[in-house]
Amino acid sequence: MLTVVALAAVAVSARFSDGPISVFPGGPLVSGVPTKYGTVEWDRVDPIRELELQLENPPRSRITRFLVYEGAPYIPCAFCTNRLLKRWPRELQQDDRVILRVDGMLSEGRARRIPNDSPEYVAARGAHSIKFSPGSGALAAVEDRAAGLVVGAGRLAPGAEGISAPDSWLYRIDPR
Repeated sequence: MLTVVALAAVAVSARFSDGPISVFPGGPLVSGVPTKYGTVEWDRVDPIRELELQLENPPRSRITRFLVYEGAPYIPCAFCTNRLLKRWPRELQQDDRVILRVDGMLSEGRARRIPNDSPEYVAARGAHSIKFSPGSGALAAVEDRAAGLVVGAGRLAPGAEGISAPDSWLYRIDPR
């Protein structure tokens, strides 16, 4: 019971914090150096495995994996059609403005969904597979195990039959 209360307290306090706390969505991203999208060296930050993504409306943030393909950041999303697990993809349909925090920089952009049947999707997902392939280090192995547990739990959630191509989306972050 104490564990449930503690987790609930963290979840509530995360909504008012400067960014997410672990798996709990956070408040608006505040700290960081405002950096124009065009001045961010995306290829330089690509070795970083995760960033913080904030939607403008509603102003909530989350930690997510990302990759850089052809000089642009991409955000993968699994279980995007499951309303119990993910709300932010539907919220992006209403307002695509986002803020990214990576390597101490805050950069504004617009999230554009890449069609699953496009050559860009196939190529960027290939880059994703390489970046997050097994054997890319001890930390990567731990992160992959944690991600695997989340995906496994997602497959057990009501309305989830696992990840299928339509449930696995990809967003390219473009400048505003």
